[in-house]
Amino acid sequence: MFPSDQPPFPSPSFSRPVQTVSELTSSITLLLENEFPFVAICGEISNLRRPYSGHCYFTLKDSQAQIRCVLFKNQQGYLQKPLTEGAKVICKGRISVYQQRGEYQIIVDHIADEGLGAIQQDFERLKEKLRQEGLFAPELKKELPAFVQKICLITSPSGAAVHDFLKKALERFADLEVEILPAAVQGKGAAQEIIKQIKVANRRGWADVIILTRGGGSLEDLAAFNDEQLARAIHASLLPVVSAIGHEVDFTIADFAADHRSPTPTAAAAEVVFDKNQLLAHLERVRQRLKNSFTNVLHRQKKQLAFSEKLLTDPRKIIDHYRLKVDHAVLNLSHSWIMKNDAARQRWELSRQKLGAQNPERRIAAAQARCDALVGQFSQEMKEKLHTGKEALARQITLLEALSPLAVLKRGYALAMTQDNKIINSVQQVKKGDPFTVRVDDGTIAGVVEKGTRN
Repeated sequence: MFPSDQPPFPSPSFSRPVQTVSELTSSITLLLENEFPFVAICGEISNLRRPYSGHCYFTLKDSQAQIRCVLFKNQQGYLQKPLTEGAKVICKGRISVYQQRGEYQIIVDHIADEGLGAIQQDFERLKEKLRQEGLFAPELKKELPAFVQKICLITSPSGAAVHDFLKKALERFADLEVEILPAAVQGKGAAQEIIKQIKVANRRGWADVIILTRGGGSLEDLAAFNDEQLARAIHASLLPVVSAIGHEVDFTIADFAADHRSPTPTAAAAEVVFDKNQLLAHLERVRQRLKNSFTNVLHRQKKQLAFSEKLLTDPRKIIDHYRLKVDHAVLNLSHSWIMKNDAARQRWELSRQKLGAQNPERRIAAAQARCDALVGQFSQEMKEKLHTGKEALARQITLLEALSPLAVLKRGYALAMTQDNKIINSVQQVKKGDPFTVRVDDGTIAGVVEKGTRN
């Protein structure tokens, strides 16, 4: 029990609603996944496990803490070498919560040796600095045009990324105009070349959008896109800038500064360039819907016009119609007056007859007639009851005579009786010398018992 001086529940000022475990865990999951959409951490691999599924489960730890990690089977193809127990690595990925156990873990997308830790730290410091300055603010990012027709593609003309982009883009819209602004995408001076081409594209103002693209690579390979001046040039661009750098797991400072990030060059073509065939099919559906709508409206208007024509008849017909209605109303009124008059006359006659029936002389004569009828009925019923009673009495007398012991004696039977007039029906009732009498039809005979014999 709670002590008497301490309340078992929070004070009334505590107004948070009570949540279930599932609700609280879901809230924590949303908070973690929204607050940390991408993380990069370094540590030592321990408890490495590879179950039958092919996924790798391990713990990443340092001297003071540890966290669970999982590297799915399809991501292991990007590893430079197999994972080993005790290896010091840098893991990039996203935080997730395993709600059934209430545990959070890192879903790893990319793993590198810890030797790259200094580069990663510089990356994180620059990202935080630019984020604090507002270069990554979502509300400052420019919307991409709905129908892009002209693109400035800043990339290396000899790279595979440009071919992947053009193949997908021209499949979607063959009339697309693409200007390739060549720039080194790796090595010393690459960032400055990219910045120069961004300024050229903005100065000319020819394109609808600028796309920065290159293939995947290591953190050092992508160093040009982690340049602070490049990020500021992207942010200052008047034209929308799309980054399509590396693979889906690769993130650069340019990705955060761009107005839109596509995971791959092919994805950028699919996201930026509209599909002409789909658009034409959509326009055809819209045209057909407009045609059907117009046809339906026209059909309804024609029906309404025909109905209105029927309503606009000759006024004389309307007058004749109402004249007939007035005549019918007069006839109905006359008929109703006659019917009501006849009904009132019938009610008056019925009332007069009822009053005549209530005359006292008629009521007395009727009562006298009823009394005479009742007297005659009573006399007749008494005669019938007396006759019925006499017949019943005669039957009872005949029955009593048939059952009388005297009638039995007349048939030759006798009745033996003791001295105290008790009927003798057993030899045990008398003994030798006891007197007795015998009753016969015409008298009695006295005697004394000589002996008795049982049958």
